[in-house]
Amino acid sequence: MKEWRATSMRLSSSEEEGGSSWRESKSKKRRDGGERSREYKKVAYARQGDFFSSKIQSASSMGRSLIPILCGELANLEKDVESRKSAMKALKSYVRDLDAREIPVFLAQLSERKGPGQTDEYTITLYEILARVHGHNIVPHIDNIMSTIVTTLKSSAGSFTLHQACSKVVPAIAKHGIDPSIPGGEKAEIIRSLCSPLCDILTGPSETVAAGAALCLKALVESDGWQFAPDDVVNDICCELWRLWRRS
Repeated sequence: MKEWRATSMRLSSSEEEGGSSWRESKSKKRRDGGERSREYKKVAYARQGDFFSSKIQSASSMGRSLIPILCGELANLEKDVESRKSAMKALKSYVRDLDAREIPVFLAQLSERKGPGQTDEYTITLYEILARVHGHNIVPHIDNIMSTIVTTLKSSAGSFTLHQACSKVVPAIAKHGIDPSIPGGEKAEIIRSLCSPLCDILTGPSETVAAGAALCLKALVESDGWQFAPDDVVNDICCELWRLWRRS
């Protein structure tokens, strides 16, 4: 116990003395990571086969027929139990049948849902299924998905059920989004894209939001995909958790 306290005091002293330089170093690492992430996303988009052109085609040709169906089933999630069960069955089937070009249309409809609602956990589950079914095709959409995850955590009012649903999506993206054949650097950038938004809210003013972010990070750290985490991301998470522990 004395040894632990001595270590804790040294860590605390070190953090106070080097706080400014650590923050500057952390800021630089995030800027560098952001640049690498942008370069990586360019490669990911290119591998989608003219992604932006396909997205436009999806919105114009497929979107007109698919959006009404999606909106109808998503609206049914807010109804009675039987309607909800039927809607989830239809939506899961729909996700499995999606073409890669239709993914942007699907994500747009999910993100446009007005919330928070009592059925948010059902909607979040669809992201997990999307990752499991479509694998590496979801990589260009990670920022979109994580933005929804963060928004959901912020509006969850501390709902543990909703936190759990979000914590299943993050490792699912890591597991199914990382193609074994891609270079190690690209694998690392996928993990970075998942971690960065969660780190940003980990030490925010809301304890319930921080708890949700911590649960998501815990699930990611315990997943097989964590082996590809870059050193600076691991260091950032450790530092943020240390600061969170000190605050509590």
